[in-house]
Amino acid sequence: MLYELDLKPDAAGEIKTVTLDTSLSLYFLKKMQQENLLSKNFISNLVMTQADPTKANYDDLLNSPYIAYRNANPNGMKKEEFEANVLFDMDMCSVVYADIIQGEQKRSGAMANSFRRVTQRKK
Repeated sequence: MLYELDLKPDAAGEIKTVTLDTSLSLYFLKKMQQENLLSKNFISNLVMTQADPTKANYDDLLNSPYIAYRNANPNGMKKEEFEANVLFDMDMCSVVYADIIQGEQKRSGAMANSFRRVTQRKK
């Protein structure tokens, strides 16, 4: 899913907008783990968080907007520059994080349809 995110106004009062893309490839997800932007055990953390919210990994949540930014802008800003220009918004972080986790197939129902096609029994 693509999002447009307004950066904080620059010295001249101009507001720039950047694109975020939450549809990550498996390769990109692993790359973000290698760069320590996403924890290696983020999926198991999600399962634990459902049972106990105190086990949530807030670094993954807070890094999710930058991960989606990097996905849409491979040669864009470095993390520090991005974070310096984005105003903190917990709702935005949560939406982006949830979208990364759910993925495009979940939103569109394609995963269920794809799974049914693959698992149909032969007669």
